[in-house]
Amino acid sequence: MKAVIPLLLLLFVSVGISPAGAGERLSDGGWYAIRMQTDPSRPVVGDNTITLTLLDRHTGTGVEGAVIEAVPWMTLHGHGSTKKPRVREMGNGVYTITEVYFTMEGEWDLLLDIRKGGRKDAAVLTFKKVTP
Repeated sequence: MKAVIPLLLLLFVSVGISPAGAGERLSDGGWYAIRMQTDPSRPVVGDNTITLTLLDRHTGTGVEGAVIEAVPWMTLHGHGSTKKPRVREMGNGVYTITEVYFTMEGEWDLLLDIRKGGRKDAAVLTFKKVTP
């Protein structure tokens, strides 16, 4: 049995299986699976729109009624953006974040604070290359 566990771990890592599923990431506390889509498809300097689907990690159902705050942050330079993004709930766990404004090209994070009921969680979505 001891030999099987490392083999299984190697298999999961080599084929890219994650607890959140393909194209998803887990929130920091592990309560939610998050899917993301950007418009434009490759984030640019200026305004971007991010569509999130927030799923209950245990049931796979969309999480409605969450309060999400989003903050664009450029870690390399230690600064945020000049605009505050607006989050709007669309239903079935889908949230649209508009006015995600990246002030310059480079790597940016979108820091998410997620609250639902008495539960607080967070996530960081990284955009490796924001271009002009």
